Parts: sequence; structure tokens; C-alpha cells
Amino acid sequence: MNLRGDPQSQILAGSSQSFVWARAAETRTMKAVVYVSSKATPVLANFAVKDDVPKPQPADTQLLVKVEAAAINPVDLLIGQLGIFMASPLPFAAGCDFCGTVEAVGAGDAAQQFAVGDRVFGYTGLGKAGFGTFAEYAVVEASVALKCNAATAMSSAQLASVGVGMLTAALGLFHALGLPMQCKAPGTSVLIWGASGSVGSWATQLARAAGYSVIAVCSARNFDYVKQLGAQHVVDYGAPDAVAQIRALGSSSQPIRYAFSTISSASCDLCVECLAGTADAKLSSCQGAPTKTVEPAVPCESVFLGSVPNPGPNMSFVEQVRDTLCEWFDEGKLIPGRVRELHGLDSVMEGLQMVSAGMSGEKVVVVF
Repeated sequence: MNLRGDPQSQILAGSSQSFVWARAAETRTMKAVVYVSSKATPVLANFAVKDDVPKPQPADTQLLVKVEAAAINPVDLLIGQLGIFMASPLPFAAGCDFCGTVEAVGAGDAAQQFAVGDRVFGYTGLGKAGFGTFAEYAVVEASVALKCNAATAMSSAQLASVGVGMLTAALGLFHALGLPMQCKAPGTSVLIWGASGSVGSWATQLARAAGYSVIAVCSARNFDYVKQLGAQHVVDYGAPDAVAQIRALGSSSQPIRYAFSTISSASCDLCVECLAGTADAKLSSCQGAPTKTVEPAVPCESVFLGSVPNPGPNMSFVEQVRDTLCEWFDEGKLIPGRVRELHGLDSVMEGLQMVSAGMSGEKVVVVF
């Protein structure tokens, strides 16, 4: 086995697996914001800052990351509020988006593609001890960790904002809708409802990078922003004739056949109206499901990143597209969205309060 790191690196062998450690002098605990309960009121009562959280150890397939920054997502609050996706006993560190530096690499082939000191970012998973990113250290499955040359020019806060939004968007477009990552029919349009939000802004960029014509639905104040991301057409979601405007962008020879809704069941229904009457139309949604029915029916595929990194179709998909996504970063086709920075691990509690109160157009990121 090849050692990675400084001369003091050592191998710690277990009964079923071994770990490659970067340094011999290891602390056993760390500081983290953890879930201490679920379904408590107010929602922040489910969280606490602790200094004695066990430091995770990477399995053969994993990387140990020293976390530099972590983004806060609504799902982080929902886990505590509803008691969902809790796969480990309490307490355990919260958070799932990150940017950081590889501290140690597992012995498996996927992990060995990384080296100690590599800057990585992305999404770790939900509700598992050791994977929480509101912590000094976290583990991530190496096969879904992101590393690209362009990252050297981006801040930790920018990179920490990428994981959930970009991967959810990729699932919505290229997995749920089944769109190829290289458009095979020039002029094919994709309707993205909620194009200026966290997921929608990534969907706009990804669809454009893959060669699709993007119809972006958002508020009028965000028109310039989504155009910068690559939208060819913009429609104000609040316009009383929004559906008519969108349908007019299609043609008999090239109707709008694909839509991705990122907002709610109501936006799903509006997407159904936009696709109505089109053969083989497809809709995907990461928030809600349509209640409206039309003929021919418009099937809706639900999108949920939370099953990653558990084995299954979503995990396999993310593993397959990871390298292409990193290439698009290096080619300048993808850029992180707008962030609101806080500083210090203790500020996670403030960030959770901000997200709970409602944030629009910016991702709250805590830089440690």
C-alpha cells in the first residue's frame, strides 16, 4: 500500500479494513454543531455546539477532510425539525455541503486517486455520524468528492455552496429527465421554473453547458442574473400570462418537451400546463409534485439527492457524471452562485436562523 502524506504517516489496520493517515499525532475529538434532539421547538433547539464530538475516521472508500467552509441548506433544518433521515444515534454533526483539504485517504482505489492536501468540495450525505460538515472534520465518499483545477481560483465559501444545488440539478436534468449531457438535437429547449434559486441557477448552467436552449422562469429582478448563467429566454413567474409566453416559445416542429420545477407543487402544475399536448413530454421536480392532469399525461419524476451516498441509482449517477462536471468547471462553463458569508464555526447557529427565516437568491456559507 502506498502511503500518502508526511514521513510520520502510518497505517492503522482494523479487522476488515485499513486506513492511510496523514499524521501520527491525531486528536480524538473535534468541535462541531450537532443534532441533539428532533422535533423540538423552536427548530434551533435541535442543535448545539459541542467541543467533544468524536473525530471521524475514513473507511477504505472515503476521504477525511479538514473542513474550511460549509453551506447551510433547508434540509439541515428539516432533519432536526421533522426527525427525518437520521441514520445514526444522536448526537452527530449536522451539515452536508463542504469545501476543505484532504487530511487522510482510505486504502481503496477511489480514495487513492486523491492525495493529502488536495482541495475538495461537494456533498457528503444526510444523517450519518462522521459525514456532517458543520464540524472541523468530516468524511466523504471519494467517488463523489469533487476536485478541479479551477478550484484554485475560487474561495472556500464559493466551493462550499456547490454540492447540494449542483448535484440536485444534475439529477433533475440528466437522470430524471434523461437528457444526454451532450445535446443531440440542436435547439432542444428545457424549461426551468425557479431558475434564479440555488438548484435552478445550477440547472440553468448545466443545461446550457450541455448545449440546450434554456427557458428560465424567475422574478423580473433576476432576469440579468439568469441570462448571465446562460438562459436564452426569461419569463416573469408572476406574469398572468406566463404559461402563454412559455408555450409561444415552442413550435410545432420543436415544442417544449422538458421541464424541471424547483419550487413547489404549484410550479409543477404550471409546468404541466406549459407541456400540455406535447407527446413524450417529461417533468422532473425537486420540490412537490403536480396535482393537475392533462392528456396526454405528463409524467413527473421526483428528484432527491439525499439517498447519496447509499448504493443505488442516484449514487451510481453521481459517480458517473462527476468527472464531466469537474471538466465543465475547468472549462469555465460553471461558476458558483451568490453567497452570504459568516465566519467561525459558532456562526453556524446564526446561519441556521437566517435560513429558517427565509433566504432568497443567496446561499448562507460559514467559513471556519
